[in-house]
Amino acid sequence: MSVTHSERRNGLSDFLKQHEKAREYYGTLPAFVREKLERSAKPVQTEQDFYKLAESFLEE
Repeated sequence: MSVTHSERRNGLSDFLKQHEKAREYYGTLPAFVREKLERSAKPVQTEQDFYKLAESFLEE
């Protein structure tokens, strides 16, 4: 079963609610990176996953 965009966004939202530093960092990211994070099929389960994924989008 595939994950919908809405489910990915909710997963990111839930992650950010639980991780204050990641949430603060997310707010500093350019809009295109935040959008890519919301649309990413890669699951974000740890802060390390989050930062690594965000950095990869910044480098594109």
